[in-house]
Amino acid sequence: MTKDKALAELEAAHEDAVKAERAAVAAQERKRAAVRAAFNAGCNGPDVAGVLGSSVQWAYKVKAMPPSAVA
Repeated sequence: MTKDKALAELEAAHEDAVKAERAAVAAQERKRAAVRAAFNAGCNGPDVAGVLGSSVQWAYKVKAMPPSAVA
């Protein structure tokens, strides 16, 4: 493999990784917003935890997480 080809592959892989990381951050933000909305709509911790497949404590922790500054 030549240097140019290796650098081109590296650039493509890096761009794909950056896109995936941005998509993951956006998905987490949507999830946190949905958790807050569920609590605001009157759902309780066990309801939210059941959907998340997590503990009630984790549901409340997600609710308390501030929106991320990175996006």
